[in-house]
Amino acid sequence: MRLRWKIAGAYAALVLVAAMCVDVSVQRTVREQMVAEIQRDLARDCGMVRMILERAERQEWGDIVRHTAIETGARVTVVDVDGTVLAESDAPPGEMPLHDTRPEIVDARLTGMGWSIRPSRTVGQEMLYVARANAPRGQVVRLAVPLTRIELASAKLRRTALLAAVLAAGLGILAAIWLAGGITRDLEDLSETARRIGDGDLSARVRLTSSGETARLAGTLNSMAGSLQSAGSRLEQGASRLNSILAQMADGVVVVDVDETVQIMNELATDFLDAGEAGIGRPLAEVALNYEFCDLVRRALQLQTTVKGEVRTAGDDHHHLEVAASPVTNGRGDLVGAVAAVRDITRLKHLEKVRQDFVANAGHELRTPVAAIRSLAEALQGGAMDDPEVSHGFLSRIVSNTERLARLLEDMMELARLEDSETGAQPSSLNVRSLLSSAAGRLGPQADAKRLVVSVVVPEDLEAWAHEDSLMAALVNLVDNAVKYTPEAGRVTLVGRETDGGVEITVADTGPGIPLEHRERVFERFYRVDKGRSRDLGGTGLGLSIVRHAVEANDGSVWVESGDEGGARFVVRLPRPSKASDAGAEQPQGTP
Repeated sequence: MRLRWKIAGAYAALVLVAAMCVDVSVQRTVREQMVAEIQRDLARDCGMVRMILERAERQEWGDIVRHTAIETGARVTVVDVDGTVLAESDAPPGEMPLHDTRPEIVDARLTGMGWSIRPSRTVGQEMLYVARANAPRGQVVRLAVPLTRIELASAKLRRTALLAAVLAAGLGILAAIWLAGGITRDLEDLSETARRIGDGDLSARVRLTSSGETARLAGTLNSMAGSLQSAGSRLEQGASRLNSILAQMADGVVVVDVDETVQIMNELATDFLDAGEAGIGRPLAEVALNYEFCDLVRRALQLQTTVKGEVRTAGDDHHHLEVAASPVTNGRGDLVGAVAAVRDITRLKHLEKVRQDFVANAGHELRTPVAAIRSLAEALQGGAMDDPEVSHGFLSRIVSNTERLARLLEDMMELARLEDSETGAQPSSLNVRSLLSSAAGRLGPQADAKRLVVSVVVPEDLEAWAHEDSLMAALVNLVDNAVKYTPEAGRVTLVGRETDGGVEITVADTGPGIPLEHRERVFERFYRVDKGRSRDLGGTGLGLSIVRHAVEANDGSVWVESGDEGGARFVVRLPRPSKASDAGAEQPQGTP
């Protein structure tokens, strides 16, 4: 129920209760006054009847009593000294009992006048009796009227009072509604404003025109809303700065409370832990399905010290994560949670493994020619130098191994140069036909020695967007491999064409080809399909690795397929000049 109706109902109830109290009081007073007035009238009429009866004969009393009853509307009774009824207006006197014990008769004989209110045995209803005696022991004249007259008057008065009470209650309700309207309107404004503030609308304000307590309350509420708005703005700015910082961090961040419920988790941490978007507000064990990570955070909470460790995520695309979990305390030193910094060291682990493999493979590759040169030199030193034929063979083998070392070192330096991201070389538009012809020309003597047919099939206007030196190094290595592994009188075909994805350069040969199970790994460093044959042909095991790094440095891709005529078919895909030019045109002005 709304407040205005509560006030109106209470006001109406008070009016009705007051009206009922007044009605009861008025009815009692009116009844008493009417009874007293009727008593006076009946006493006067009794005196008149007594005087008339004293002047009349005994046999005339019956007519006098009946006539008087008609005139006065009262019941008239004459009682003898012994209680016998001498005359009665409403019944035959002889049939009536003695009246010497009636209260009004007894009082009249004692004091001269008596009255009582009681039910009448003769007429069967409540009556008001008034009696007067002409002497203490003489005859008594009694008049009686039914109380219906009083009841009718009381009922009329009650109806009037009820109508007045209803009117008063109605007016009271209207007055209460009018009076409560102003109060409730202000309270409704206060309530609506408080609701809007509770819903987050801190710009809501109370607008009151009244004064008094509600105005002071409105001022307090407006002041509170202003303070909350200022605090909310500061918190929002702080949260925005925090989100910006967390979004720009190179590490993942996870913040939990003492119950290990996630409070903050940036995007990197979500990706690292594969937590999904609904991680906030959930237990850490449900969000990060990684026991080692959860255990690190739990130990930081239990030990209240920084705990560091490495964890590995599950799945095929797993990550190596370096985690540092530290406890978080408030100003009083109480533990309130923990923060975990998560760094992805997968690439570092991979690079470390690549470095270890490279060192091991490079050492193995270098050990063979170095050991050969050492053994040959020791043999020469031991006396083989005195034999011209033997010394000449040994020296030739020393030179061959020295050249192999030189090629290996050159390839290693070329690979290091390609991996250096700070070379500063800029791509440009290159004619593919010219590049392939130049690469084929460099391997011309070797191809002629094996009577190979080298053909270049490229449109004259085909161009690619790349670094000239790195792309030339890749093409020379591809042509060199094709010439090495193609048997005598074989064919090496260099093809260039334009596709939807860019420019494709194909180097195909008619050699033994590369089995399917080796094709994914031939671009790894020092990986050989046939190690003995590769070394015999002078390969270092780094040629295809140089090709991959050179092509990827030019935003391209390379793969190997089976040749149409047998052998191997290496495909290099590079961007077209138009794509690169458009990208360059989109750079902001002033970019060097």
